Amino acid sequence: MSDIIDKLKATVGKTVEEDAKNAATRLAGKQFQKMTREPLVAFLAGQLGPNDPAVRAKVAAFLETDLGGALLAELLSLGLGLIPDGVGGDLPKVLSRELRVQAMADVGGVVADLLTDPLRKVISDMIKDVAPEAPKALPAESISLVRAPSTSVFTSGEVTVQANAVGFSTNR
Repeated sequence: MSDIIDKLKATVGKTVEEDAKNAATRLAGKQFQKMTREPLVAFLAGQLGPNDPAVRAKVAAFLETDLGGALLAELLSLGLGLIPDGVGGDLPKVLSRELRVQAMADVGGVVADLLTDPLRKVISDMIKDVAPEAPKALPAESISLVRAPSTSVFTSGEVTVQANAVGFSTNR
């Protein structure tokens, strides 16, 4: 029995460790994007429209969208992929992969929304157009009284149990 518990602890411990590493990598990727977003906005705004706050606001707004975030993640992934092997351990490669996968998922989400939004709108409009009908009352002549179900009696020694569809009672 203790062998099973030891194996279970080892398996669960290994799973939790792997999940924690994945979560740390994901967290590092998001923090890396946050750290680089503002300097990139400043650089792009300086190139596109120096001293124009409107350009800076537009670039910042674009990078806040799903598509802009995916573009930023992919650029960071490419940059990390250029780091030579052995520099920084496996972190650059692992982080590069995480950012690349995140970018693909974000772009896939944007494409899926573009394809399914019209369909969702049509379905939503169809549901709104269907007005629920109020339940109709039954005419009085269609209502008939049904005879109550018979009562079953079970007696054992001093205890008597009576039961029907409504409930049961006992007598001692």
